[in-house]
Amino acid sequence: MVVTCSYPGANAQVVADTVAAPIEQQVNGVENMMYMSSQANNDGSYQLTVTFKLGIDLDAAQVQVQNRIAQATPILPDVVKAIGVVVKKQSPSFLLVVNLYSELNHQTGQPYFNQLYVSNFATIQVKDALARVDGVGDVMQFGQQDYSMRVWLDPERLSSRNLTAGDVIRVLKEQNCPALDEPSLRRPSMLLKIKPAGTGGWPICGRDLHVLLLQYPNDVARGQVA
Repeated sequence: MVVTCSYPGANAQVVADTVAAPIEQQVNGVENMMYMSSQANNDGSYQLTVTFKLGIDLDAAQVQVQNRIAQATPILPDVVKAIGVVVKKQSPSFLLVVNLYSELNHQTGQPYFNQLYVSNFATIQVKDALARVDGVGDVMQFGQQDYSMRVWLDPERLSSRNLTAGDVIRVLKEQNCPALDEPSLRRPSMLLKIKPAGTGGWPICGRDLHVLLLQYPNDVARGQVA
């Protein structure tokens, strides 16, 4: 049984303290469990593998693990709860490894498609199809890259206009950017990482992205705070 979740913007130590600890305290000792192992990564991801005795009902074991996870959920960080904690029946062993690549353009000596395009193609066209094959528990994508955009906020400019990073996040979400990470504090700016909704492309991008806070006396454009 594999439990996975993600804490965007957190390093491995923060994930271990705020996510791994409460989950493992609850899951430890679940009925018919032999042992468990976990991994917290610097990209904010977390994975817990629970190994059960041979011959048990895996459906019942999954329900038991989910019940233990539910007990730990209230004390998890809000962003982790929003993304969700996933429990899947799967073996940690690899069944098959599939490599995708782009052929070289002999005129330029470069691939026809870059790594970002190939990764996005795998996510949209290949990953789900493989997951539907009988006997496949999960499909992992190594080196996955997603289309995204970064916005740097100037804390001093925000403060001078009585705005916060939360105000900017709220407006960006209203402009169809729901997959928005929490800001990470970096000097001299705060960094927001934005991912588009679905696979239909960007509703807003580049210099066309404007942060409009209409509840204030004056509209605030992107260049004034970012």
